[in-house]
Amino acid sequence: MRSVAFIIAASLVMLSAFSAAHAQSAIIPAKLDKPFELKTGQQAVIDSEKIAISFLNVTEDSRCPSDVVCIWQGQASIRVSAEVNGTDAGQFVLTIGANEKPSAVFGDGKYSVRMASLEPYPVSTNQTEPEDYVATLVVSKAAANSARVYVKAVASSSGSNNVAAISGWNLQNEKGTLVILSRDSIITTKMAIARFTPTEAQCKSPDARECIDGHIVDSRGLEGDVLHFEVLPGDKLYLAAGGSEYTLDIRQIKARP
Repeated sequence: MRSVAFIIAASLVMLSAFSAAHAQSAIIPAKLDKPFELKTGQQAVIDSEKIAISFLNVTEDSRCPSDVVCIWQGQASIRVSAEVNGTDAGQFVLTIGANEKPSAVFGDGKYSVRMASLEPYPVSTNQTEPEDYVATLVVSKAAANSARVYVKAVASSSGSNNVAAISGWNLQNEKGTLVILSRDSIITTKMAIARFTPTEAQCKSPDARECIDGHIVDSRGLEGDVLHFEVLPGDKLYLAAGGSEYTLDIRQIKARP
């Protein structure tokens, strides 16, 4: 009887382990432009585009614990792999936090994958195991971005609080600069400056030519951590910066592939 009981108990343990492993490696259905969650080792499939995204592992989690005061916010990085039409499209490291680079382009530049969040957030009293991590990802069709862009744009309104923006970015060198000039009276002009890391971004407008997120590394007079640029039809520039949104008239633009 003891032998039978032992065999049954062992079988239940093996079955439980198999079920857990199977759940961890399950295929998750996903849709384009919609956030989806993956645990370590899981794969999401977007049938409409024949895309598969796998969450391989966490390469770094140095984020400041929520119950600790730190002088550096830290960052979290994960490694993901992509397939298109059953063909390997590469592996990418996505990073959020201090040195953000949350997006990567794959499929000959046709698609982008972005990490929106990584849970759980660190707590000093808890150690997060690799299998406990859950990444929220978004896959989108990438805009046909130019490698280098320089743009000047101004507000079309002739009223008060006029705004002008001058910006340039280089995707290859991962460098960008934005200058915003705002005038709230005839004699008072304010200037804000930000240096940022440009990355391919999801477009808000389906007609946009250039869609870029700028992850601010240094700024003066500008709040927030992220900028967003879109070059729109009709020579318009959409800019989200410092908690404000602007649609400006482009006066000059230079773009190189």
